[in-house]
Amino acid sequence: MVNHFIRKLLFTTVFISILLSYCVFMSSIPSVRAAETDLEDKMMAILNDVVGLNTEDYVVHITSNPDREYRGLLQKDVDATLYSVQNYTWVMDVKAYFVNDNVCMIYISYPELPAEYPPAYTTVEMAKSFLERYQNYTGDSFYDELASMLDDVDATNSTTKSAGNIRLELNNFDNVIANYNWRYIDENGIVARSKSVLLEYERGRLKGFSNNWHLYTIGGMPEISGEEATEIAIEAAQNYSYEVSADNGTLTVTGFEIAPESLGHEVLSYLNFPDPSLARGGDPFTLYPSWYVPIGFNQSYPGGVTGVIVTVWADTGEVSATNPMVVVIPEALSCSLMLLLLVATLVVLICKQRLLKTSSI
Repeated sequence: MVNHFIRKLLFTTVFISILLSYCVFMSSIPSVRAAETDLEDKMMAILNDVVGLNTEDYVVHITSNPDREYRGLLQKDVDATLYSVQNYTWVMDVKAYFVNDNVCMIYISYPELPAEYPPAYTTVEMAKSFLERYQNYTGDSFYDELASMLDDVDATNSTTKSAGNIRLELNNFDNVIANYNWRYIDENGIVARSKSVLLEYERGRLKGFSNNWHLYTIGGMPEISGEEATEIAIEAAQNYSYEVSADNGTLTVTGFEIAPESLGHEVLSYLNFPDPSLARGGDPFTLYPSWYVPIGFNQSYPGGVTGVIVTVWADTGEVSATNPMVVVIPEALSCSLMLLLLVATLVVLICKQRLLKTSSI
């Protein structure tokens, strides 16, 4: 009687545990499905309201991919494959990347691009229309400001145009590809390349759109001149050391002599480390002015080190990184050079033999 009671109690306990687990599993399905549905709705809105398609003309298959991390932020990727309603042929693939629920990239691929197409400079009006749709989609008048910079633009050739803190760079590649890139610039014309909006067209068709403008902020202004940054970099180079393997252990290399002719090539830009654990202030989306200072040595040191690249924060004068410049000839390339030298030697010998035969006739 006791054994029967214990078996019944165990059975009841196991049954209730399974039932509870099932309920927990079933309760998680609606939230997962809701997230997928939300991404599908966002992708359909991108196709209709941003790209400018009428999705009723297509059969649209949407697939959401596993979440990823973009510099510490949540990134969601969605793919859409569009087929013709009439004959179900593949028309295009569209990829959209969302960071913090805002679309930061759209990429479109086609089975083939038309053999006949309008010249690239006609895409100015296409770019204006895209930005107008995107402004309506986001409700942000900033994109009207970008569109207004396309007024009176001669897109037959590559050109650059600035307005306030925005620089438009238009690159026309043989009237086949046109890239419209808006980047942040400061009062001195120094560019923050990461803070940008890009539209790309190929053979009259939209190929790509990326938008990182609102992800990034500017965290400081340059206070250190190029000459001052170079002096700081020289001191960092003189104090620099590295280790290489040697026959008797590890060799510490230091005491470098700087080649004076290598100086004077410093470049100023806005940047930060992409890894949040390394980023200044712990935020990779805050950009600071930084000097890039290459310094060459008067010889090649052990390990093929020919110089260092020193980066100096231009607002504080602090060195953020010192990295070696290394020249290494890969083994495969070395073999190729030896083979080339051997062939050249053989050619010279053959030519000499022919010259001797010719001179003896």
